[in-house]
Amino acid sequence: MTADTGYETEKALLESGKHLQSDLWICGRNQRDSMGHDAFVNAVAPKAIIATEQSYPEAEQIPPVWKAWLENKGVAFFSQKEHGAVFVLPKGNELTLKGYLTGCKVRLTR
Repeated sequence: MTADTGYETEKALLESGKHLQSDLWICGRNQRDSMGHDAFVNAVAPKAIIATEQSYPEAEQIPPVWKAWLENKGVAFFSQKEHGAVFVLPKGNELTLKGYLTGCKVRLTR
């Protein structure tokens, strides 16, 4: 979970040498800094992303081109603007994500 920390935090995390891979990445975007750079996304290698952006100003919205790029990489993308709340339901070696408004469901398995 990076919330809306942005480029400087992503850069520091990459430089830390720590293992960043995660099946689920929960992120946002602040209006003064960009986020979700290629190197960081590749290090995290998420299977799904939940992005906060419901009622934020345009500068904090997720760019459609970034969303399309992620989906082309096979990453399931849940925007709270579209799906509302996103339920994360763990069961055994499986996580099910379900959008409240859309009912869209994705299962992540290990």
